[in-house]
Amino acid sequence: MTFLKPFPFEDSPFFQHTIGFDRVFDQLERVRGDLEGRTQLTKYPPYNIVKTSDDEFQIELALAGFSKEDLDVEVKENIVSVKGSKTEEDGKRSFVHKGIGGRSFERHFTLADHVEVVGGDLVDGILVVELKRVIPESELPKKIKLGEKVETKKTLLTE
Repeated sequence: MTFLKPFPFEDSPFFQHTIGFDRVFDQLERVRGDLEGRTQLTKYPPYNIVKTSDDEFQIELALAGFSKEDLDVEVKENIVSVKGSKTEEDGKRSFVHKGIGGRSFERHFTLADHVEVVGGDLVDGILVVELKRVIPESELPKKIKLGEKVETKKTLLTE
């Protein structure tokens, strides 16, 4: 009888030396499910992700023809959502050629832990969303002084 492992790669050296990465695997599964669930993957609007320093990033979306009022940027549960919709009456303008995309769109970007949105602006047709990694002090590395007794709370078992 063969037993299936929940993770086929759990015998790999990487998996044997990591602890607490369950959330990463859950996020990867969610992204895969999101991609499979969409009937049509779109590449509109084009975007860049720029690393400006070790802890700072920018998402740049090319949004020619959109104004700030046409856009909605929201952060919820480590996901940045950018939605755009233009309300243009077709009867007011007559096009000989229409090559500038103005269709509605929705883009989602998953943020890593401790990455926060710190600002954003629409400049010259480019929406820039500024991100920064802010690690809480409680999670920063700590030096352990050897030879000193560390105070611990007494539990019911030791009393």
